Amino acid sequence: MGLRDRLDVGTRVSGLESLAGVEPDEMRRVYGRLVELATREAQRPELDAGYRIVWGRGEERGWLDLAAHSSSFAVIGRHSLADLVLARDEQVSLRHLLATAYLLPHESGGRPDVALRLLDLRTTLSFLLDDGSARRSIVATGPVCLRLASYVLAAFPVHDGNLEVAGNAHIDSMALPRSAVRDELMPPSRTSRPWRTSEIAVMAQPSEISQIFARSTDDPRRARVTIERDGRGTTVAISEAELARGVLIGRAEKCLDQGLRSLLTGRVSRVHLLLLAEGEQVTAYDLCTVNGTRRDGERVRSTLLDDGGTRLLLGSRRDGVFLRWQRSARGEPLGPYR
Repeated sequence: MGLRDRLDVGTRVSGLESLAGVEPDEMRRVYGRLVELATREAQRPELDAGYRIVWGRGEERGWLDLAAHSSSFAVIGRHSLADLVLARDEQVSLRHLLATAYLLPHESGGRPDVALRLLDLRTTLSFLLDDGSARRSIVATGPVCLRLASYVLAAFPVHDGNLEVAGNAHIDSMALPRSAVRDELMPPSRTSRPWRTSEIAVMAQPSEISQIFARSTDDPRRARVTIERDGRGTTVAISEAELARGVLIGRAEKCLDQGLRSLLTGRVSRVHLLLLAEGEQVTAYDLCTVNGTRRDGERVRSTLLDDGGTRLLLGSRRDGVFLRWQRSARGEPLGPYR
């Protein structure tokens, strides 16, 4: 069974109550119910490694399992095509967060840990950690709890099909996980987290679109994106720092422009694609779009971009809107597209 077949399999809905945010006591109460849902009511995770994300709002609850794999991710938002649909609070954007899970080497040399990355898709509303701090991009190891508008989300690592919940079997399930929080410029490359504890690396705030062309002179690589349609094309250079924080492609004002958006048609979604560097690789994520993204004629949910050159079709075949990608090797200039 694929990821999408498992998403929101445990969704339960009752009532249409609207919470004006979530107070700390309410957050603990909902968190306790989410722990119970994740550990007792939901089926055992069908994952070797990954995260179980559970969410609640009033009596509404659900979960999804996210594998620690390069092709697995989840879009969280209000859009009906999102992987995790939070439909009942208009403060939640149609495509609000991207969630990915991956294995992170442990400094002890033992079994790799599982990390969860949450990235805000340049919305107007930050998510809040349990201490009330507003965040846009984090990498978490261990259990984590956060608020998004009137929703509470909790995420628990999965190792060999078993859930890791903070504390022990006798802990009060309403006690929120205690996380060691630190600031990082880039996602961590390893962890030293002890078992049943939590660490959160807070990434630098995503750059404002107006700053995307402020280049760093010591940027070790450069990349470029070209949008082509009807024999016309516009090319934009992108820095490594921007790729590490995520670059959005689409018709919305928050997406990369400098002439790119003028070539997009209405069949390209307002927030269509995310280009995101993860280690040495850059991945293009289709953000649950209606008309999709295609590579070599096949519709793809996500795809690793080749530094030598990749060509993607955005939206409908009839419109012929293509994205071309290339990134140079370290210290080398960009050559022609291949």
